[in-house]
Amino acid sequence: MSDRALALQQTGCQGVFYITGGGSKLISELLTTPGASKTVLEMHVPYAAPALAALLGQVPEQACSEPTARALAMCGFQRALQLGGRRPFGLGCTAGLATDRVKRGHHRAHVAVQTVSHSLDLRFDFQATRKQEEAAL
Repeated sequence: MSDRALALQQTGCQGVFYITGGGSKLISELLTTPGASKTVLEMHVPYAAPALAALLGQVPEQACSEPTARALAMCGFQRALQLGGRRPFGLGCTAGLATDRVKRGHHRAHVAVQTVSHSLDLRFDFQATRKQEEAAL
């Protein structure tokens, strides 16, 4: 059982999660912890560039960035409202983690949460293997 998932369940909030480029461990934690429906309304992984652009309604300037994470969170929040979520929120995560090709930038992740009254942005920087970076996210 996941401490993060339990902590989210205890908030009494329900949300939509849009996660791309990394963060799959959170999805697994949330869905394998009993009571997931207390928190999760919907989850999507728009991993390929065309899928991300389709969700956002435009090609983002940079996939792994604060503005993209915020846009994902806002899309999630709006969807949570449509689904009638209790204390609705949207969570957006975009990450550029270790891979099998040369990276153009630092290994990092941007996470944003949007509620009716608050916006929150977090940045995480990494320098490890993909497995270690996913575990830390």
